[in-house]
Amino acid sequence: MSADPRFVREGKSRLAWLQGQYGRAIAALNVKDHEAAAPFRDYVRALRGECAAMRVQAVNDRQRIAYLKGRLDALEGIAR
Repeated sequence: MSADPRFVREGKSRLAWLQGQYGRAIAALNVKDHEAAAPFRDYVRALRGECAAMRVQAVNDRQRIAYLKGRLDALEGIAR
């Protein structure tokens, strides 16, 4: 089964966006200031939702999505 090329391109750009947002969240949480990190709880949950929405992407992207989802789960734990 082959994915529609338009869908794959869209998925790759969404994955790149997600990776960028993940990097921004990491930078904010690296401050180790839980009060400053508190606003990122909802943000991280939204990014996790984005990961879930992308599960239908091409197989080679699924590993990266699973990795990002795991890292976002860890971020959410830090932000608590």
